[in-house]
Amino acid sequence: MRDGVQKDEMERAVCDSFLGYYNEKLGLDFRVSEHQDKPDFLVHCNRTDVTRGLEITIAMFQDSDSLAARQLFGRLNTVMPDGVAASGDRKRAGPYMAKTADLTKHNTGVLAQLVTERIRDKCDKTQGYDRTLPLILVVAIGDKVRGLTSMRRLVAPEVHVPRPNPFRQIWLSVYCSLRDDNGILSLYRQV
Repeated sequence: MRDGVQKDEMERAVCDSFLGYYNEKLGLDFRVSEHQDKPDFLVHCNRTDVTRGLEITIAMFQDSDSLAARQLFGRLNTVMPDGVAASGDRKRAGPYMAKTADLTKHNTGVLAQLVTERIRDKCDKTQGYDRTLPLILVVAIGDKVRGLTSMRRLVAPEVHVPRPNPFRQIWLSVYCSLRDDNGILSLYRQV
């Protein structure tokens, strides 16, 4: 099933990128121990002997020919899960795709709303998951111009994280193709 393989590749690319930033930021050594479905990944830290479930979701890639999408997902050149398109297929773009004009006019609020919707969707989806496994949600965003600095200042304050929710942590993972301003941003941490 091509879409399933593509979804797996995309989730793995987001997971690997996120874990690189996460481990560097927190001084840990989480690695993927299993790619599955509920949650998407099991990750294990040898140093602390802790296992977490990692759920991946895509909020938005700015443009169907987004360099950020191509850099992150490598050779993918077809429609991605949730209708997010990479490299040149604007006609098939879906609900989590925003056109450049949509965002450059005004709409960091639209992006915050998309992130909020994806978080809510994942909260609903995880209702049947094993509650003994601590979960981390990663919301990926690709944007040509706005990087981590802009997301921290303009988007993150407008994201509404439902409480209670099934996640111990929720992170925004940002990929910016025109600037070296990539990384992760914590949106929620359970105390």
